[in-house]
Amino acid sequence: MQITPARVVTFLAPVFTALSAVGTGWLSRHFPGLPHLSTAEVVAFEGAGATAALSAALKFVHGSSLYERAVLQVQSAAKVVNTVDPGAVTAIEKAAATAATQGEAKLVAVIDNRGTAFPFAPAETPPTPAAVVPVEPTPPAAA
Repeated sequence: MQITPARVVTFLAPVFTALSAVGTGWLSRHFPGLPHLSTAEVVAFEGAGATAALSAALKFVHGSSLYERAVLQVQSAAKVVNTVDPGAVTAIEKAAATAATQGEAKLVAVIDNRGTAFPFAPAETPPTPAAVVPVEPTPPAAA
């Protein structure tokens, strides 16, 4: 059995959840400058810390399992393609590497030509407004 990062996170998630709850409770009681919290508020604060730690661990495990599933799907598709045409996988890998190299070269050319990574022309700068000259009031005409 192989030990993957997802297994380690799954195994250690309860430990870090408990440490987070204890740490937030300790901070709320001993950190200078924080208002004094009642027991119910400390428990709520600990619950929030534990929830944050547990949700981060679950999000990591979920993303890791999706990644592993995608890798397994690609590997199984490569096996099927390799049984049908033994040289196809190698040809696809070479074509992908060539396309990546060409794309990188185009991006470098764009950066060198324009000084930016954006493939479009920079927006024109708006014209500067004409200088405002103060006008002195004219005296009323004599009748």
